[in-house]
Amino acid sequence: SLDSLRVDNPAQSLAIMQSVFENKPSAARDIVILNAGAALYAANVTETLAAGMQKAAATIASGAAKQKFEEFRNLFLATHN
Repeated sequence: SLDSLRVDNPAQSLAIMQSVFENKPSAARDIVILNAGAALYAANVTETLAAGMQKAAATIASGAAKQKFEEFRNLFLATHN
């Protein structure tokens, strides 16, 4: 439901992001997979939206998405402190 996507503060937003990176089934994870799959398809990385969604889901499940997020976070913190 949409209520599961509503947040009141940054901590709640982070908790949802972490649950997606941990591959926990949720509406948030489904939306991330759909959006990432559409981006992969639009960028011609995959031939179909379904293939893009499969690639996105596999990237989350493997931990690669979480690792890339952590790399980005660390780079941001290193350049903004």
